[in-house]
Amino acid sequence: MFQRHWFLLSAVHLVVAHQKDHRQHQTIAVSHRGEASYVRSSKPEVSASPASSQGDQEPEEPIEKDEDEDDAKDNGSLMMNAEFKALLERLRAHRPADFANILRESYAVFNGQAGECHALRHASTIEDNETCPDRCRYFAEDASTPFPCVFKCVTANECGKAWADTREVEAIPGEDLYCRACEIRGCKECHATLEECIECKTEFGFELNQLGGCDLNTPGVEKTLLKLLLGMSLVGMIWYFSLTCCRKWSNLKEEELALEFRTATKLLQGSVHYYQDLNKELGEIKEAPTERKLLPLSTSLMATPVAGPGSPLYFRFLVFIIFLLTWTYITWIVIATKDLQQLGLDSESEPRLACKASYQGVLAWGEGRKASVNFLIATYVSWFLFIVVFAIWQKRSFNRFSEDCVQMSDFTLLIQGLPAMSGELPCEQILADHIAEATGQKVIGVSIGWDYGAIGDAARILEILEDLEDDLNREQSGLEPTPQAPYEPPFFVFRIIDWLIFDLAFGIPTTPRPDIHYDMEEAKKVATSCRSSEFGFVIFESEEARDKALEVKEISFRFFSKLQLSIPDEEPSGVRWFDFAISRSQIPFRCVKYFLIVLGTVCVQTAWFLPYALWAASIEVAEGGKDPTGFVHQMALILVTFSNFTVFLVCQWAAEKAGFVMQSDVHHFYMIMYIWSTLANFVLDVVCEFVIAYQLAVENNVRNWVGTPIEQLNYYEMVTTYSMSRRLGEKFQEWMFPPLFLLPFLLEPIFLGWLFFHLQRRAVRVFPHLRGRDAQVALSICGAMDTGRYADFVLNISAAMLILFTPGGFYSYVWVACILSLLYMLLADRYRVLRYVPAFTFNRPALDESAQGLLALPLGIIAMACVWETHCYDYALDIIKRDACKEENAWFRMGGGFIAHVIVHKLVLKFVVPLFVKTTGNRGNSTPYSKVASLLAASYFNTNPLHCIRSRFYYKHDPPCDYYTHGKEHLLRRNEQISQFYERRTTTQKENYWWW
Repeated sequence: MFQRHWFLLSAVHLVVAHQKDHRQHQTIAVSHRGEASYVRSSKPEVSASPASSQGDQEPEEPIEKDEDEDDAKDNGSLMMNAEFKALLERLRAHRPADFANILRESYAVFNGQAGECHALRHASTIEDNETCPDRCRYFAEDASTPFPCVFKCVTANECGKAWADTREVEAIPGEDLYCRACEIRGCKECHATLEECIECKTEFGFELNQLGGCDLNTPGVEKTLLKLLLGMSLVGMIWYFSLTCCRKWSNLKEEELALEFRTATKLLQGSVHYYQDLNKELGEIKEAPTERKLLPLSTSLMATPVAGPGSPLYFRFLVFIIFLLTWTYITWIVIATKDLQQLGLDSESEPRLACKASYQGVLAWGEGRKASVNFLIATYVSWFLFIVVFAIWQKRSFNRFSEDCVQMSDFTLLIQGLPAMSGELPCEQILADHIAEATGQKVIGVSIGWDYGAIGDAARILEILEDLEDDLNREQSGLEPTPQAPYEPPFFVFRIIDWLIFDLAFGIPTTPRPDIHYDMEEAKKVATSCRSSEFGFVIFESEEARDKALEVKEISFRFFSKLQLSIPDEEPSGVRWFDFAISRSQIPFRCVKYFLIVLGTVCVQTAWFLPYALWAASIEVAEGGKDPTGFVHQMALILVTFSNFTVFLVCQWAAEKAGFVMQSDVHHFYMIMYIWSTLANFVLDVVCEFVIAYQLAVENNVRNWVGTPIEQLNYYEMVTTYSMSRRLGEKFQEWMFPPLFLLPFLLEPIFLGWLFFHLQRRAVRVFPHLRGRDAQVALSICGAMDTGRYADFVLNISAAMLILFTPGGFYSYVWVACILSLLYMLLADRYRVLRYVPAFTFNRPALDESAQGLLALPLGIIAMACVWETHCYDYALDIIKRDACKEENAWFRMGGGFIAHVIVHKLVLKFVVPLFVKTTGNRGNSTPYSKVASLLAASYFNTNPLHCIRSRFYYKHDPPCDYYTHGKEHLLRRNEQISQFYERRTTTQKENYWWW
């Protein structure tokens, strides 16, 4: 009778309020987030009478019902009808009402007394430890009401019977005294009353066994892959044992020398490409130390520009990210209610408790919605203000660091617009005289960016310079190479492994290479067969002279050329001389080309990873959200790690091939490609987690609070359903920590740090042909200080903000985990800079400015969450205006909010922030170039390969301009006539590598 009256009232109300016949199946609808959902099956069809149900057995001992009980039931139904009418009138009147009160009133209709059989009671009114009377000991969900989460006490024989108005899928009396569904893993169809499976989910790889259970039949591919991994691991251990214990270590002296060179390539005191000890009052700099030592571990990297004036900005950016997350976490703790902070952390041990948890979750959300909106608005506004203030502080800090640092670029101007000149002419001298005459300033010299494409084999130029460097090293040291020890080749299989690991992966030759010394005639030909590119560098006597020459905007040159002068964006060590052969007009097309290659790589990885991810998701769904063996999850983790590492390598390769002549432009382009490619993988991971959460919800027949199955909802209603949102939060939490936040950064120092270097040392010890330069290259540091770290920071904090679309109970865990992971990254990068990576320079603020622009991504996500939370906020409970709360409106507003924020974010950083930063002018430094060049080894002359070759074989300077190699500064010779002022026989501190 109750069911008939309920649908009658619903139909009348929908006709009056909406005039839409197609919505007659719906009942009272609340806000898009006001849904109490739980793990349930869809409502079964209820028979007209017990006799009309086929296949159901009559109860053996039915509970006797007298006429008084029937009359009481009818009177209760009339009372419930009156309650619903009053509730509808409140909604129709559009009076602002408290969500919690309306929800409580709607559930208070089911006010059966405790201890009565078949009394309808909502799960929220049942105590956790309450039990049914002995004559009807089991809680079962009532199937006669359209409202979910309405339970009653029944006998064991009434579980899962249509004639008893209980849900057919819950036909097994559970040990916890509630009617439950079959709990056999991987079962598709269970026996009606027994814990025995009839049909297993064969599509997920489960097979029916003789005991009525389902066994997971691991596919042959996975078994083969497991065997292959075990076999490779066994062979690898045997190979490593032979490499360490069974082969003769006959190259220990070369290993020691190569380790000294490795230390010399790191960031050392007095070996950087700038000098910070500038006396501002006198305009002079102090002498550099004679011994190059490792920087102390106590060095403040936020206050000391150990790698150029831009290096402190990197560490300040990381600390700022940690501050933003910490601020967000504290704001959440202060503003959010206690119930809101625990939302989503409830358990679903049984249907009744799951319903109660869902009800309490929706109730807590309704009561705390205002606090949640206030938190999001406060977070968005405070973040935006913090980012603007931080951008201003970063620009001012860079200007201050730049003023305190003396660099080669302070004396240099970049020349653009050079005509093609033959190498048979004294081009450097011609250009220097012309610029000195046009500007009226004394020119120290000119270094031309040569078109190496005209030579043919640019790699041969480096080989010639390496041979000259080796000859000079033997001349200065007076040491002759020691005789090479005989080499005994290992077993054939081990030789193959040696080639795969050392030759192919590490680039270390396992067989001797032919020693081809340079030919004098060949070197002379190289010096004269080149032609100039459109770029060059002119060096002036002082910074003041440079600034005065810069006032001359344009200089006329031969062949109707117009030379344009500008301040270079890079120090000498950051100029990519070989890329001057690429025309600047080709750069945009090359960037598009290599960017498409990177995206193609991501698409290919998606094509082969997505099927496995979906299959792994299906296994997890069939197991109720858990990996049965652990191997599926581990393999997915290996594939994701390999995928990310491949993207990292492809992005590095593409940035190197793009053709930029400045290393800072390479870093910038690499960061852009890396952020977009990892963002594509990031979106793929989010989609996979959503698919798993959705499949779990469908598998468990999750419904919203009005009883609609999850598969019948649109995406907006689906995500805002409490149980779906809760499951999504659980999946996000598992995916973010540790796999996303911490694991890659823990594996990086282990594999790319310790393991790589450990095998490098073993190779140098074992292969006696690795001598001199070959040994130094073999023990070179793997993993430079790349700018992809900026992208990692932004992606991690963006992922942490995605948790805002889930219940509030997951916020604290994710944010604290992200904060701790970022603290680890801060300490790890600090150690990398001071002890591991080779010397690098961040001379320009462009990288930090780009990273600040990327912060529009996490802040845009917060803006989307604000729109998400406030969508239909004013009339969320108004059933008459429910048509205005459409799915399309929500997605449109969220997308519009994100795009609007990104535009405003970019405009503020570009136009507003510079208004609060003073432009750096001439600091009045009159220190001569000769003084600075005597302290800084790298110059625009000795880092230019062809300039060094022309100095020796064309101009025949004595001594010539020696080629600069970082770590071998002691080989440079002084010659003031060609502006070479550096000559220092410094020593390098020995580093202890015993633990490697």
